Amino acid sequence: MRTVRRSDGNPYDWPLDRRCARQGTALPGNRVAIIDKQTGQVQPPGELGEIVVSGCASPGHLGQPDETAASFDPDGTFRTGDLGHLDADGELHFAGRASEMIRTGGINVSPLEVEEFLLTYDAVEEAMVVGVADPKADQVPIAFVRTTSPHDTDEATLLAFCRDQIAAYKVPRRIVLRTTALPRTATGKLVRTALTEEAQALGRARRADAEPAEGCQVSREACG
Repeated sequence: MRTVRRSDGNPYDWPLDRRCARQGTALPGNRVAIIDKQTGQVQPPGELGEIVVSGCASPGHLGQPDETAASFDPDGTFRTGDLGHLDADGELHFAGRASEMIRTGGINVSPLEVEEFLLTYDAVEEAMVVGVADPKADQVPIAFVRTTSPHDTDEATLLAFCRDQIAAYKVPRRIVLRTTALPRTATGKLVRTALTEEAQALGRARRADAEPAEGCQVSREACG
């Protein structure tokens, strides 16, 4: 694991947009690296993976040997369960929890990244993305967005916006529009699990619509 160099200046003096987009470099005495969650291999700059920390880190969970064994490597490296990447300057960019990551077609998709993109659309006030099971792609993303009014945009427009500007595997299979606030905790954090069941139902309905009717051997169009 390499020790990243400190970036220019004091992070407190960085412009707001820079502070919002990254978490800076490791503090003196600590080391931060990004690893592939499956292989444990250190990832190069720009590659998404699990954030691990070593150096001045906790020795483990007090009185919880099983949790310690699950979170700490034998050399004391702490596997945070968070995902992110390091840039060329060694600055950390947080992408979300590993448990929230969507695995689609063998590629990791960060819900946070898709949410942030959706929020660049003027009519979108809030966005939440969850993954649902898919028999062909492991999982697919489903998005929920709150718009300023029910007439500001529609699902087709938002899907076209996504297809024009982000990679195809990141484009949500469905975008559900609503004008009520998305579920959050008391501290303001989005609660993805609150919409998981609804997303799963949408995924099942999408798969059912894609399947030909019984006895039809050509296509849904041929079934009339």
